[in-house]
Amino acid sequence: MRIRRFILFSTLILLFFSCNKREKTGANPQFYFPTDSIPTAYQDTLLIKHINTIGYRLDTITAGDTAFFWIEVDGVFNRITNLNMTLSDNVAGELLYPDKEALDSVFLNSSDYENGTLYLDGSKSRVRFPFQYFAKKPSRNISLTMTAVSDAEEEYNTGVFVLKAPIRRPKSPQISFPKDTLFTAQNDTLRISRVSAGNYILDKANLGDTIIFEIDMNGVRHNLKELYLSVSNKELAEIILPDKEHLDALFLSSSDYGNGVFYMDGSFSKLKLPFKYYVKGESEELALTFKAVSTVDEEYNTSTLTIRTPVKPAAVAEEQ
Repeated sequence: MRIRRFILFSTLILLFFSCNKREKTGANPQFYFPTDSIPTAYQDTLLIKHINTIGYRLDTITAGDTAFFWIEVDGVFNRITNLNMTLSDNVAGELLYPDKEALDSVFLNSSDYENGTLYLDGSKSRVRFPFQYFAKKPSRNISLTMTAVSDAEEEYNTGVFVLKAPIRRPKSPQISFPKDTLFTAQNDTLRISRVSAGNYILDKANLGDTIIFEIDMNGVRHNLKELYLSVSNKELAEIILPDKEHLDALFLSSSDYGNGVFYMDGSFSKLKLPFKYYVKGESEELALTFKAVSTVDEEYNTSTLTIRTPVKPAAVAEEQ
């Protein structure tokens, strides 16, 4: 469990309650959430649902997101001596504590923060503190187990709490056309039809047409960092981009506009790019391909969209 400073807590607040009652009670330590609505860094709200006596389930979180928790542990008038927090899968998820300085002011130096073992001096009956759950990789079965030990009789000195916290895969960047029709410089209208996921076809264009395109890209909670635009046969079609001044305002100087390579600084998640497409040779298989890359994990960071742009044979175009 890595120790980091909290994003949402500028000041760490750990609340402890002294136990003045000397006699011990026959009750196991209990766990409580002050609220069943958990905020996340992606500005989602995840609900905690009760499953059974010790079990709860968190709404599914997206890989890359972080959930911000407060947890309260009650010794039921018995003094708490140690806590343990563990994840069933440390590859898929990670627990993040407040910074070490704050932890050291509360827990004994024999604590093992990296492994989620926290020792107290045995003078407190309740403790309430924040932690974060960082979702790293998709996992259906990951869970958080918390154990609290008090100074009660052995039969009652341990409380266990299990929170199922499944993680879904993040969404890859999206590429789309704002409208399902395109116009040409000759005032024709061409319809876009979906063939399959990521594959489209445009109505046949006339030889010599210039088609006016616009594409939308969305990083889906992640920022965009690369765009690649290519035509299957440069001898039969040409991509005409906006002027360089316009492009330079969006893309890094390392971009290669002539070869359809556009690099971004990773500071924005959405982009619209207009361009023109001049068809100068006939082909049934001519196609445009777009590839967008976002800042999400490499396994999910790329999306590709291909649109076939068939061109009518010259004789057909002349007859019309």
